[in-house]
Amino acid sequence: MRFTAYLAASTALVLATSAYAQTTSTIPPRVNNSVASQSALPDRTTSQVVADDDAARLALQPVGARFGSFTLFPKLETQLTYNDNIYALQNKTDDFIARISPSAELRGDFGTFTTALRGVLDRYQYFDRTTENRTDWSIGGNAQAEASRGIFIYGAGGYSKAHEDRGDPNALYTDRTPTKYNLTEGGFGLSSDLQRVSYGIDASYREYDFANNQQIGGALVNNKDRDRKQYRVAGRLGFELSPGYRILARGSYQKIDYDLNFDDAGFNRDSKEVRGTLGVQFELTRLLQGEVFGGYLNRTYTDPRFADISAPVFGANLTWFPTPLATVRFNIDRTVQETVVANARGFLSTAGTITLDYEVLRTLILTGVVRYSHDDYRGSRLVTTTRNDDYYGGTIGARYLFNRNFYGGLSYDWTKRTSSFSGPGLEFNRNRITATLGLQL
Repeated sequence: MRFTAYLAASTALVLATSAYAQTTSTIPPRVNNSVASQSALPDRTTSQVVADDDAARLALQPVGARFGSFTLFPKLETQLTYNDNIYALQNKTDDFIARISPSAELRGDFGTFTTALRGVLDRYQYFDRTTENRTDWSIGGNAQAEASRGIFIYGAGGYSKAHEDRGDPNALYTDRTPTKYNLTEGGFGLSSDLQRVSYGIDASYREYDFANNQQIGGALVNNKDRDRKQYRVAGRLGFELSPGYRILARGSYQKIDYDLNFDDAGFNRDSKEVRGTLGVQFELTRLLQGEVFGGYLNRTYTDPRFADISAPVFGANLTWFPTPLATVRFNIDRTVQETVVANARGFLSTAGTITLDYEVLRTLILTGVVRYSHDDYRGSRLVTTTRNDDYYGGTIGARYLFNRNFYGGLSYDWTKRTSSFSGPGLEFNRNRITATLGLQL
């Protein structure tokens, strides 16, 4: 009862603040110096239509609060979700979950130098299964400077406290609560894209710190053997063949160091990976643009009982505009991921998504997403692991903008996992329905 009253009060606060914003918000005047905009003729020319569309979209974007060269963008979002399988198991347990998420972003613009700082907090409150309650939060920022014409240097960093999702490949079905972990990350780089020859290089660092987790039977699982540091250096080189077409070569080197020399099963999981791809970046008129690529990766392990993982890689990042109101995005990539599965050195993940956004009205956007991934687990030289997991998923939803300060949404999400292995906790089917209310300045 207390929680229901709390959720109702929070929603009422959002609605009340939105009502105030609706009475005080104004649409900024549209600035257009074209001849068509100054004409007294009644017909609407193409330039006039485009100008009206741009002005209408700008009127629905948050403006924030300005402080000199800085602009603050605060936001409060509340969600209510019905999840028919909160533990991601074959035997389902359902519950309602409320999420309250305040966030803020501070952007600074100094001409050739821009910066942004952001913070997010997510509180998940379960109606019945309160042991699943959790709070995630993160802080981070980035900065970019134009060192000289067309050459940019940038940096970013952040810290997060989060939990693994119940359906994560590394989540144990016997965990009493979701596994907690901390993530520290940072990076910097340099890029140039204005010349016929483009290039970029960046370096990044990630550190994972997992908390131990109690099992349903009372035992304590040691997750400290999952703590690790990841170092990565990547570079790219592009050459413009003709306007709209660019050959792009990418390469990366990654080193993963685990804090413990051996995990609970006695394996040393330290590894090094080299990856290289060659692709084409293109823009076919304004209807289809993106990149397709192919290449190869090789990951070597310190432990002699782990053979290399060598495999071809391929991917694409495409955006298609079939109509002025519809946008279709297609993404696919292949990577090697860490695992906690006994006797497995990792798994080769091939994951892809197709997303459709359709603008029914400027204030109403429909979204559909189709997801698929295939995880191919690779065993040790001692035990051959022949496990393959397939993830299927889809989301449909609608987002309505009441004005630039208040929005709402409704979505349905379906996820299914199948496995070539047999046993509890490997396969599940999950349905989620979510209602969203948001307030932004």
